[in-house]
Parts: sequence; C-alpha cells; structure tokens
Amino acid sequence: MAEPSSQQIGQTTTGATEASEFDSLLRKEFKPKTDEAKSAVKLAVQTLAQQAFNLGSVQVRSSIGKSLYRALTFRARWTNKRLQLNTYYTFSRLLTDDDNERDSGGVSYDNPYDFRREYYASRINRENQFMANPIFFLPWDFEVSSAIRLRSGLPFNAAAGADLNGDTINNERPLLVPGLEYQRNFFVNRGIYDVDLRVQKSFKFGENRRLTLSSEFFNILNRPNILVGTAAAPGTNTTFGSGGNFCVTASQLCGLTGGPGPNPVFNQTRDPNTGAILINNVNPGSQVFQMQLGVRFQF
Repeated sequence: MAEPSSQQIGQTTTGATEASEFDSLLRKEFKPKTDEAKSAVKLAVQTLAQQAFNLGSVQVRSSIGKSLYRALTFRARWTNKRLQLNTYYTFSRLLTDDDNERDSGGVSYDNPYDFRREYYASRINRENQFMANPIFFLPWDFEVSSAIRLRSGLPFNAAAGADLNGDTINNERPLLVPGLEYQRNFFVNRGIYDVDLRVQKSFKFGENRRLTLSSEFFNILNRPNILVGTAAAPGTNTTFGSGGNFCVTASQLCGLTGGPGPNPVFNQTRDPNTGAILINNVNPGSQVFQMQLGVRFQF
C-alpha cells in the first residue's frame, strides 16, 4: 500500500488540529453534561469542518477604507440696480482607497494583498467646479436669470482587460513601469458644462394682484456632454466598456513597450478613424435641451 505523502500528512494533521481546537472551544462554551449533548457537539464540529473544507472563494468585509478630502472655495457677489450676481469656484481633491467599503456586491480593488495603489482619486472626485447665478432686472418688469455650472471630469479607471493575477476578479490595471501598475482612477473623463436660462415678465393689477409669465430653458446650449462609460457613474474599470481597455488585447505586459499596442478607443467618445460617436461605450452626461412655460397669478 502506498504511503501518504508528507504534504497530505501535513494537511490531515492541520485539519485534525483545527477541528480538535474548535471542538474544545464548543465544549468550553456549551459545557455538555450528557452523552447526548456531547454527541451533538461532536456532530456539529464534524459538519462545520466538512463545510469549511468545501469552501471556495471567501470574502471578508472589513471597515478599513480611508479617505481624505481637501477643498478651497472662492465666492464673489455683485449687486446693483440692474444686476445681482453670485459666483462660486471650488478646487478640491478627494482621495480614497475604496469608494464603498470593499463593495458589498463584489470587489473593486486590484491586489487584495496591497491596497497602496488603490489610494488615489475617488470615483466622485471633481477637482474643479464653477457656478454662477446672474439675475438681470430689465425695464418693463422683465427678468432674465441663468444657472451656469461648469464641472471637470470624474476619474477614469483603466483596465488591462483580463484577470492577470488569478484572483478571479477582472480588475487588473495596465503597467506604468515593470512591476508597478497605474494607480486606481488615474485618468480623467470628460467635463460637464450646463447652462440654464429663465425669462419672465410680470403684469401688475392694482396693489395686490400680479400675473407672471415665465419660460425656462434647460441645457440651452444643447450640449450632450458625452462621457466615456456604459453607466452614468461608472464604478469599477469593468463598467467603462471597450473604451476602458488600455491595450488592444489583454496581456501581463499591457502598458509596457514590449506589450500589446494601445487601444485606439481608450477614453474616447468618437471613433478616431470615422469620427462617429461610439454609441456602445458612451452615455450622456446631461439631458437634452428642454423648455417649459409657466403662468402664475398672485392675489
């Protein structure tokens, strides 16, 4: 009869030791006094040990994420008889190593043993935001107001296109230099520029009655603000479609000189050859032009 190898003996001994320790722990906690109770504890240990040995991938949720937000805001206000203007500008940076505490529905990190390259821009980080709200008081009771919002793009996470480290998660990023991947959310998506407009005219009837007609125009410039990604707010590098793949093919050398060539549609909204919009890999950042009319009577 063939003797078991040293590796098999080690595995058997380890399993028996763990089961024995767990058995001792249960006996200490439950203190079975009858033979029936002792048999129940023993059966529970055997069942749990059997289930443990049949486990596949095990994910542990832990509140170990870290973040840092820093911002600088400027505000300006101008008021006179014909104009009221408020403007705001914010320069900010939000750094995190995870945006959802290891994502309860999956994982977004690349290397489960090293989160250092995960600590970079958060997926909701917008470094530049500008807002202006002018109101013009014109003759004959006309008022024209606007809401102007200019926002820089959200971070963009590049993908190597395959599970390269064998952890069953397709979140690998291309290499910056040999042995060192790009940081999470290293690239930036397109910015969003919105301008809304409101025009109103008031008619007075006596001292207490007033009729106001208004028209509002949303996204008056009709900018589609097309963004790269198959979702409005892409989470991991797998939700950017083919526009998120850094190289034309998946490879452990993706990003290096000797690796596959760069993907021509990486972080692009239009085909570089035809100029056509890449319908399957983009989504609109703003609603199309809309208009609404209103009537208000005060008495």
